[in-house]
Amino acid sequence: MHWCNSPMLQGPWLCPAVDAVLTLVNQKFTTLVSLSSVGAAGSIRYALLSPPVTSEDFIELDLNTTVLQEGGDLIDLPADPPALTSLPPKRDSATQLALSVNFLSAELTLIQTSLNLDVTETIILGLPPLTTTTLGALIPMLSESLPPSQPMVIEIRITKPPVVTMRQDKGLVHLFGTAEFLTSQPSAARESLFVLDIHINLDTQFSIHEEKLRISLGLDSLYEMALAASSIGTFAELLVKGFLVNIIEAAYVPAINGALQEGIPLPHLLGMKYANADISMSEKVLPAVSAAESRTVRN
Repeated sequence: MHWCNSPMLQGPWLCPAVDAVLTLVNQKFTTLVSLSSVGAAGSIRYALLSPPVTSEDFIELDLNTTVLQEGGDLIDLPADPPALTSLPPKRDSATQLALSVNFLSAELTLIQTSLNLDVTETIILGLPPLTTTTLGALIPMLSESLPPSQPMVIEIRITKPPVVTMRQDKGLVHLFGTAEFLTSQPSAARESLFVLDIHINLDTQFSIHEEKLRISLGLDSLYEMALAASSIGTFAELLVKGFLVNIIEAAYVPAINGALQEGIPLPHLLGMKYANADISMSEKVLPAVSAAESRTVRN
């Protein structure tokens, strides 16, 4: 070893001791694994991807992240590690954790079924009644085709994996799915009126709570909407856009924020803590900085 060339390190016993210590340290890094559950949905496994890069200023760890459903199925996570140059300037005595948008998308995919919701009259207080009469007022040319004065339910289903995009100071969660309007009589099966294909953009805020990453969503826009099927005839879907936007904002967004309260477990490696982390956004990367020993970790 290089250290053996120092006069203070020469001797028949010291170099083997240094080698032994370095071997133990390398073994510790090699087997570095953090496994955490995400409620009943599945788990996240962080493991060291390659030997650590050490400099006089920091230790850089590249982590392999595995997102597993409860049954053991792997959620694909594209290999897109953020370049270290994309991180903000590192503070003294701080840990930087960079989470890629691919990882965040995979985490939302893990809980995708929790993003489905049946919107009923009881959870949209303060809005016009969720009935066929209200719908007929929005679509006058089809009002005679609607069953009179029946309660309705709107089934919002996310049918494709969520996608996270990020720019400086702006994060969006893109949800792709359907909104199906159905009549809902207590003594009868639901009957479909029409189905809309929807693309919802949700403004995204991040925070750290109890050593987990919390995601809080707010409606940015109902970005796209198209009529996919109808049993009452064709109509211009824009006639119901404002009504559906109100439904999403008043009922759907609060419901999925509740589903996200579990939070995303962060890697508990080498004693890292995130309780006082500052969070910022960069292109394709979410850096979180917290007070700790100097090291940089990215997935």
